[in-house]
Amino acid sequence: MTILSEGERNSAVWQKLRQHYEEQLAKLRVRNDGEMTEFKRAKLCGHIEAVKSILSLGTETPVLDDDSAPFPD
Repeated sequence: MTILSEGERNSAVWQKLRQHYEEQLAKLRVRNDGEMTEFKRAKLCGHIEAVKSILSLGTETPVLDDDSAPFPD
């Protein structure tokens, strides 16, 4: 299931958004390597997951929130 059509994925708007979120993801990953409290790391990991979810909209298998899915152990 693809959320964005091929035309949408090739649009200038999506390309700009994708570039923006890829840059944000790189910055977040650098921050994740630093020292921080457990709470701040959890918050940061949530932000990383949100950005990855947005980026996945342009892939064949997007990551969609599913509240019924169990959390990994």
